[in-house]
Amino acid sequence: GMATTTNRSIDDPELDFLHKSAYTGGIDFSHSWKDRTYSFMGKVYFSNVRGSEEALVRTQESSARYLQRPDNDYAGIDSGRTSLSGYGGALTIGKFANGHWQYAAFLYWVSPGLEFNDIGFMTQGDRIMQVLWAGYRVWEPFFIFREININFNQWTIYDFGGNLDHKGGNINLHTQFKNYWYLNAGFNPEFSGISNTALRGGPSYIYQTHTSSWIDIDSDQRKKFTYGGYSSQGWGSEQSSRYQEYGVYASYRPYNALNISLRPSFALSHNDLQYIDTRTFDAGNLYLFGLIDQKTVNMSLRVNFNISPNFTIQYWGQPFIAVGKYSDFKKITDPHADEYTDRFHVFAGSEISYDGNDAVYTVSDGSDPDFTFDDPNFNFKEFKSNFVARWEYVPGSTIYLVWSQGRSGADTNGQFDFGQDLNDLFDIHPDNIFLIKFSYRLVL
Repeated sequence: GMATTTNRSIDDPELDFLHKSAYTGGIDFSHSWKDRTYSFMGKVYFSNVRGSEEALVRTQESSARYLQRPDNDYAGIDSGRTSLSGYGGALTIGKFANGHWQYAAFLYWVSPGLEFNDIGFMTQGDRIMQVLWAGYRVWEPFFIFREININFNQWTIYDFGGNLDHKGGNINLHTQFKNYWYLNAGFNPEFSGISNTALRGGPSYIYQTHTSSWIDIDSDQRKKFTYGGYSSQGWGSEQSSRYQEYGVYASYRPYNALNISLRPSFALSHNDLQYIDTRTFDAGNLYLFGLIDQKTVNMSLRVNFNISPNFTIQYWGQPFIAVGKYSDFKKITDPHADEYTDRFHVFAGSEISYDGNDAVYTVSDGSDPDFTFDDPNFNFKEFKSNFVARWEYVPGSTIYLVWSQGRSGADTNGQFDFGQDLNDLFDIHPDNIFLIKFSYRLVL
């Protein structure tokens, strides 16, 4: 078991958005039998946070739970609350050893009120997840394979109101050939469900069926020069989304002390329903979305150089470019409509206009008050790098020299031009950080 606590003494009203106290705790347990062939494992945990009404409203409205949703009739928001408690847990039973077949069943739950973010990290509460898994392993060489591993997964996710949020599955393959090359691949169907987060605190929304796949090929890792490539693909029904990513890598180790690796990748994304903003009117909220076409490029360079057992140099650098262009702006009209195109209204013709001087759109569709919003197009460029030299000048005592550099810039261009974007990136003024860390080990 384990328990943790965070307590704050807050005298500044500007810090009332923070919790004054946060408590968490939990226990886990396990049992195995038949020479550890079969196992049963479980854990349960809880949380309690306390603070001002402002702090607790902020917690209830956070993206981890969105308790303010208008159709949330099982765990609604309480603006007068000064404490919030939650619980969660997981149970697993299955066969994890011996034989070609392995299988297990998992049950995982997190209540709407669970909150770990004062002392940990939690992205999503309010879910009950069930998983069935089976895997088949062959470790004896046969045909062209040295070994092969195939996995089958099925899962469903409900919220605490009994609504089916997700339903999907996965088949994946991991294998090594007799020439020591690797092939990994997977196929992931996800069926239509309900999202409690798509409208960022608005009502739940029916999302489309989505299918994705991936494949990864790697060369013989025993060689001085190794390489490989991967691709992932995704499709949404009704042409609602499309995703493509392609990447390669190369690694060169001329001798044991030096390793150089390079990993570039390129991704294309098309999403018919990208959230932009929420506007509040007397008649209710308007949820603004748009179609986004996004291109993303990044490349990682890593160098590890062990000059001696006591002196090493490491470098990592990555340029990153992401460009998004929006069109077909729309508002959600009926988030639970049976037909996909009946769930939103696309602003067209005289309903929307654009002022290029101020980069502002104006919407006037007659059903809601006129409103404006900034051009959401973006062209984001970033470069990060870290250089670390480590010298263990006597056993147990070390000096570190660190140089970290960052460049970051953004505009509303929305146009992708790799050469120009790369030139612009290195024209950005860098932020440099230099650090020296010294440690000395005292022998008593």
